[in-house]
Amino acid sequence: MKILIFIFLLLAVNALAVNAPAQTSLRNSLYGAEEHSRDSLPVTRKSVSTAPGLFKAGGIFIAPFAGLDYPVKEYAGNSKYGIALGAKLEYGSLKIYPFVPYIFFQTQTNPGNDTYKTVNLLNSLDTKILSAGGGTYILINKYLKMNFTMPFLIAEFRYMMVTRAISPVSPQLGLTDESLFAAGAGLGFTLYIFDISGTYNAAKNYSSVTVKIQFHFPLMKF
Repeated sequence: MKILIFIFLLLAVNALAVNAPAQTSLRNSLYGAEEHSRDSLPVTRKSVSTAPGLFKAGGIFIAPFAGLDYPVKEYAGNSKYGIALGAKLEYGSLKIYPFVPYIFFQTQTNPGNDTYKTVNLLNSLDTKILSAGGGTYILINKYLKMNFTMPFLIAEFRYMMVTRAISPVSPQLGLTDESLFAAGAGLGFTLYIFDISGTYNAAKNYSSVTVKIQFHFPLMKF
């Protein structure tokens, strides 16, 4: 069922892309260095003065996202993949190219691993995680040129609040509520008005790999 929901979200985003030509130019404003990269022009004070319209592009964007979160290491021993939902607030400007900083929040629920529940006689096990943090995209289209997409690196940090819902209550398992800091890194590609990305999140007993799609709406353009 979760896979069907995710596929539905992907199709919905694709439908938005087909009917949103106006957002394409705004999306390019956020990553306005695409045109700049194709012309192989270095980002310098001199180039800014000769192309003011291009190099002053920028804005603030909101980027809702949805994805699948896959536990790894110890986390995979007691939990399986779940759906992650959230949004980012992004700032794009060629004044700080190739960086695009953002803040974000994310919520996710990872059901318990079936084998783990059977061995420990559990009726249900859910791990709910609420995260908030910040990070930056690092645009690498200047170094890795592609005609149909724009690649970028991801670096981020987050504060995670973990809640375990276990039935029956089993304190001997050591699965308790806790909060912790985590760091992540990944790689993504821009496709029209939305991105597809993969991120590894290093978080002690809650490390995971998240694959998600996100699309962008302008809040302010300057």
